[in-house]
Amino acid sequence: MAGALSRGDYQCGSRKERSITDNLFTLRITLDKFYEFNHDSSLLYIDFKHSHDSVNRIYLCELHST
Repeated sequence: MAGALSRGDYQCGSRKERSITDNLFTLRITLDKFYEFNHDSSLLYIDFKHSHDSVNRIYLCELHST
């Protein structure tokens, strides 16, 4: 219970009685605006629950910096 109290209201996904619909809508609108104004954008998703300690962080940083 104490861990749930320390999370902000913006962290909606995978929480009981919470939805990520608003977060996905915001992401979609943001990416649409990048496309509309011909700006480059990057999106990185890591499922920390399934990839904890299995991510090669050095490779990830090198890949992101290119």
